[in-house]
Amino acid sequence: MNKKIKWVVETGIFIALLLILQTITKLLGTIVTGSAVNFVLVAATLMVSMSSGLIVAVASPFLALLLGIVPLPIHFIPVVCLGNIAICLAYALILKRSVDKSNSVKITLWIIAILLGAVAKFVVLYVGVNYIVMPIMTAVKNAPVKAPAAIFSTQQMITAVIGGVLALLIVPAVNRARKKTYL
Repeated sequence: MNKKIKWVVETGIFIALLLILQTITKLLGTIVTGSAVNFVLVAATLMVSMSSGLIVAVASPFLALLLGIVPLPIHFIPVVCLGNIAICLAYALILKRSVDKSNSVKITLWIIAILLGAVAKFVVLYVGVNYIVMPIMTAVKNAPVKAPAAIFSTQQMITAVIGGVLALLIVPAVNRARKKTYL
């Protein structure tokens, strides 16, 4: 199969998985939905490519908005995109060094990726919301505006860590299974 076609198909599968998981978990709360979303972001990045993960990262908040998962004003969408991009970049940059390494080094790099990915996403969201979006919205409305606290709090770090741990448990096994041929 042509590499470009394969990339489009695999990226589309991850967007579909994202949509399905967001729909299924939407009634279970932000911890479950956020963890599922972060898992998909990391899995797309590691199983397809960094560019695939970035496409899924940008699609995620738009799908969440369309599904009514998070009642965010549109002003927050770019910040959420950037937070998602941050976690994808952290995994891609850290775990690309794990190829052909011992299992103990791979596990260490996974732990570093999980922690740095979670912190990177949190920092981007925190700075973006508190120092960019909120001041602009307050200036436009001439009144203080409050961001949805649960969406831009440490809960983001928790869901990023859970999503990363899920990826650690699932992605290597799926990658091993994908290398097997049954024909």
